[in-house]
Amino acid sequence: MARKNLLANIAGPDVPDVEIPAKSAPASVPAQQSETAASPAVTQQRPSAAPTITKTGAFGTLGKSLATIASQADRARDIEEKLSAGYAVVELDPETIDPAFITDRLGTQPELDADLKQRIAEDGQLVPILVRPHPEKKGRYQVAYGHRRLRAVRALGRKVRAVVRELTDVQLVIAQGQENSARADLSYIEKCLFASALEKAGYSRDVIMSALSVDKAALSRMISLANKVPQEIATAVGSAPGIGRVRWDDFAEALQSDGALKRVRTAIQSFPFETAEGDQRFEVLVEAVKEKRASPKPPEVWHTPEGKAVAKISTAPGRTTLVLNDRLEPDFGQFIAGRLEALYKEFKKTKRGG
Repeated sequence: MARKNLLANIAGPDVPDVEIPAKSAPASVPAQQSETAASPAVTQQRPSAAPTITKTGAFGTLGKSLATIASQADRARDIEEKLSAGYAVVELDPETIDPAFITDRLGTQPELDADLKQRIAEDGQLVPILVRPHPEKKGRYQVAYGHRRLRAVRALGRKVRAVVRELTDVQLVIAQGQENSARADLSYIEKCLFASALEKAGYSRDVIMSALSVDKAALSRMISLANKVPQEIATAVGSAPGIGRVRWDDFAEALQSDGALKRVRTAIQSFPFETAEGDQRFEVLVEAVKEKRASPKPPEVWHTPEGKAVAKISTAPGRTTLVLNDRLEPDFGQFIAGRLEALYKEFKKTKRGG
């Protein structure tokens, strides 16, 4: 009996079904270690140095399970069983593997990366990464997911264990998004920016909803937030894993107030921000948004020699306002208006030094 379209739903209805010849049931596979959970594992190995690439439909059962698995250990075991059941795990030179074409992370998290590197050094890489043949560079590969594992293995000077599959761009971004969403590994702002980047790259909202395992309303909120928070500000803050949707929404709304964006950009250059770490950087910018603007300078009043308060002069950044009281001095405003050209010429002469 054939296993039909083992991983089909992840790219939507346009992916055709592909028959995969049936194989004997694999031996029992113990729970696996993900990037955030550790447990021993057994996977199929192929002795050949070159990877065998099996062309299939795109990956749905895996995609659906990624979005619903409750625990990290169950998720890792589920992934590994599916990979072992139909595809060989091969070893590749990390230097032949390029990152995905759309970034889903705001920088790195050194402590977590160091912990992952240590676990792989001690126990080996228990869960393979997923790559595809690079669509533009012969002999190279592109990561769908497993960027952190790839960095750790590269730093250790080892070959990386990987499953190689033919993937379209749509299949790759869905696999990338669902794997991260299942691990709850991306922070809220990273998911928002990832969703926005996918939309700007031309992907439909159906594809993005599938990639992030969110509904239409949630996706709309995420893209709206990404549009309100300038990319350079989000990048400066970083992943901020402890900051959730409500606080980011409040911050994004506060940024729309007059002068808030300028104050935040100034705060990013400040000593408190530069020395802050993690979520503290977000807190520094929140305080910058809350800062009250300096009270406007009260208008100056010009009096005539007779003591009439005829004119009020107000100044603000980029603007000077002159208000004349016609009741106290009728026609004075018209007189000034008629002499603007002469006044301007006199002004220019004073600027030239006479």
